[in-house]
Amino acid sequence: MTPQGTDQPVIPFAKSFGAFYPDALMVQLEVDPKEHLDPERTKAFRAGNPSIEDQVNYALAQVAVAHEQRHFHDAFGTRAGIMLFLAKFSVLQDFAKLTAYLTSRRIGWPLPIKKAKQADLPDEAWRFIQHAVNVKLACSRFHGDLPSVFGDDTNVPDPLPHYSQLKEDRLNTIVHAFPARVVRVSSAGTIAAIQHIPLAYGAILEGNAQVIQRTWLETLWGPEVAQRAFLLTGMTVRELSKAPFAPTYNVSDLMVTRYLQNNGIASFPRQALLALADHALADAAVVIKKTADGTRSVGVQCVGQSFVEFLNELGPKAIVEGKIPTPRDEGHLKLRDFFAGVGSVDAADREFPGMLADIEVLFRWVALNVVAPLLSARLETKHLMFSDLGVWLGRFARLPSAPFQIKPDGTMTSWAPPRVVDAWLRVRMIESMLAQLLEGAAVILCPRAHSLAPGISKVNYAHTGSCDDYVARELCGRYQPEIPDTLPHCRFRDALHSMRLLIAN
Repeated sequence: MTPQGTDQPVIPFAKSFGAFYPDALMVQLEVDPKEHLDPERTKAFRAGNPSIEDQVNYALAQVAVAHEQRHFHDAFGTRAGIMLFLAKFSVLQDFAKLTAYLTSRRIGWPLPIKKAKQADLPDEAWRFIQHAVNVKLACSRFHGDLPSVFGDDTNVPDPLPHYSQLKEDRLNTIVHAFPARVVRVSSAGTIAAIQHIPLAYGAILEGNAQVIQRTWLETLWGPEVAQRAFLLTGMTVRELSKAPFAPTYNVSDLMVTRYLQNNGIASFPRQALLALADHALADAAVVIKKTADGTRSVGVQCVGQSFVEFLNELGPKAIVEGKIPTPRDEGHLKLRDFFAGVGSVDAADREFPGMLADIEVLFRWVALNVVAPLLSARLETKHLMFSDLGVWLGRFARLPSAPFQIKPDGTMTSWAPPRVVDAWLRVRMIESMLAQLLEGAAVILCPRAHSLAPGISKVNYAHTGSCDDYVARELCGRYQPEIPDTLPHCRFRDALHSMRLLIAN
């Protein structure tokens, strides 16, 4: 919930209350929500006549859990989020299978991979590397990791349209965006401009969480606090030298608002935003297909494009009247049946070797305990759980929560069983190290020692002794092929061996 933004200097008027890490199945809370939800504490706080800013901060701390858990439910209970999860996880599965194949041929991964010769690896490995890079690029585009584009505010339509289109060069796609009137603040002074803020998967999820957050704040704290919080999360905050990434928290809300205003309608039921978003999330996906020559292609159906097209097709009257159709059952039913039938978690250790077993244990457990139950709840409620705030809140206590959580003190907790937590710890290590390999790193850094993966900074990965002690004494944390191995016995060293980066004599 920390705003990011454009050409304004950093101003200390916003703070983070939580974060969601879909790849890690994790939420992070910067405050203890139980303290802020305690009725007696809240009563005492109100009695102290707090300022509007203090009320906003207290209220945002209260809603942090619901905000982040809504992200989690949207990420693992919608087709768009599930297909994104499958695409990323498939790369880990492919990597584990390929590494097992290389092991059988006594071949290791060369470092840095970008300087390796064609003969250093079999063709299968080179095809995997290209595919993994393509998947990463497609997932980044799908999520909306795109900079804003600024334009001059002169010679623009009045009123401004509710969306604009941008050309994205890496994958040669069209990005649907919201054109906002802004004032850019830079060393040269202030300049009126149009900021085209991309609308994609991440922005849609933030828009849904904002519906819940704003409704909660209005109910408990009144419209002034809710409006102040809404404006706060929409502000653009960044250092002058940084790339212009825009805040996406309110983009979907602002787009629908302008669409209706341009059609002479001043307001709309806020819950309609959830229904519009859920329809778009049911239509979008990252899709991996095998081509005729045996290679694989990666395609993207952008959530933002689906959202805009559905909005335009539906028309303002249906939105105002709340007559927004729900997604079709068929695709979600097939997904539910697939995830419900992935196989036993306990059997994964018998069926798969090495790190593939850890990946399969985690995948099967998430499939059976997170994705399938969320899809079942969706189907049981005729999709209303994702489009009706009351239905979602009514089921909240019975829905699976994020399995892993970072507490305010930095420690990690989980409701998953020990074998799954163990698998998760190994997978967190492997996925970070694989990313370094694909990026062409000549030195592989331990994610625990160098804070490269959220949630593990206080986990002890050492089999004997303490990670903190080894790091403080500079006895671990990195692996470079030409330097003798002096690493302690720990999960980092284990991962290097299992990934064929460090090969035992």
